[in-house]
Amino acid sequence: MSEQEEELEDDPTIVKDYQDLETVVRSFQDDVVLKTSLDIGRNKVEDAFCKGEFRLNGEKLWKKSRMVKVGDTLDLLIGEDKEAGTETVMQILPKKSV
Repeated sequence: MSEQEEELEDDPTIVKDYQDLETVVRSFQDDVVLKTSLDIGRNKVEDAFCKGEFRLNGEKLWKKSRMVKVGDTLDLLIGEDKEAGTETVMQILPKKSV
């Protein structure tokens, strides 16, 4: 766990509005990690990719099957409020490889 994560966990004023899940994936390819971690079908992954809804470290994924490393951040855009300039994402943070 990073120092920043520890600080956030220790701060009682921060509301945790997310759930931590542990998942084992057979490959660190971005599409496999997304499909397995978010428990969504291959077609949904394909549709979201074509719509530009996946990001790796904040950058839109333009090429599928990129390798993900520990420390990377994968996001799936699930909502956007253009007026407020906010996005709602499902986020994956790979923690370790075996």
